Amino acid sequence: MVSDAAAGSGWDEEAAIRAQRPTRAPRPTATPTTAAPAPATTTAATAPTTAAPKPAPTTTAPAPKPAPTTQAPAAAPAPVVSSGTAVPRGDLPGWRQTLAEDFTKAAPLGSFASTYPGWAGYDGGTDTSGNGRYNSATTTSVRDGLLDKYLHSDGSGAQVMALTPPIASQTYGRYAVRFKMDQVPGYKVAWLLWPASDNWTQGELDFPEGSVGGRASGFAHDTSGNPSNNVWSVDTGMATTEWHTAVIEWAPGSLTYTMDGKSWTTNNARAIPTNPMRWVLQTETELEGGRPNAGSAGHIYIDWVATWARS
Repeated sequence: MVSDAAAGSGWDEEAAIRAQRPTRAPRPTATPTTAAPAPATTTAATAPTTAAPKPAPTTTAPAPKPAPTTQAPAAAPAPVVSSGTAVPRGDLPGWRQTLAEDFTKAAPLGSFASTYPGWAGYDGGTDTSGNGRYNSATTTSVRDGLLDKYLHSDGSGAQVMALTPPIASQTYGRYAVRFKMDQVPGYKVAWLLWPASDNWTQGELDFPEGSVGGRASGFAHDTSGNPSNNVWSVDTGMATTEWHTAVIEWAPGSLTYTMDGKSWTTNNARAIPTNPMRWVLQTETELEGGRPNAGSAGHIYIDWVATWARS
């Protein structure tokens, strides 16, 4: 485990992050029905129609041609449907498991909120920048054990999604997620612990946080009255376009962020909340730069999530 002392204020954009983070919003009265445009198809070029000159006839029939030995091209590989790492199940020393969700129930686009009750609690709300709308109906599906968040814009604007695992708010906990991302300009993740009271002065823990498909970082906001200040920050140096397992371990007097077994820990009391928090895997538009380009689109894949409470 690598110990990391309290750092400075972190990224510039973090100094003004989420002055008013959206609380659980009511579901919209109507679900957008505009489907994403189908990909264009490519038509093969037409072969020349001019016939080649015929050879002169011979008195004997030509020998039969040997069967071709070249094999037909192999089929394209199937899309990745699993990270190859199983969801962790069971208690750990000092921790009692409260959730192990492997996303085994299929949920076609438009059915996620009903198939996974409680997991789309931000649906209908606008995101932190105000440029995106949380909408599981247009973004989120589950197939072959893999949750897929499809970030894109449609006629109503940027479509984003915040997963709200239906577990009780708690003081201290362990939270793990297995994920990978496309690079999607204009979008970011802030997978975080947020005060159950919605009082930001009680702190905020973000891990991982960063641009979708960019490098994963982590932050802890000041719990002593100035939450816009990050009193601890971590740069993992790891791009999120590959499979990773990220873990937040929040305990009395210590906070640890772990990515693929590499850990960073702080004991700075100002970085460690002492009030109940809830876990939200918040995916949204970037805080700066305006609305994403209408053509910017891509996927975040989540293989599983797991949580524990102190035992």
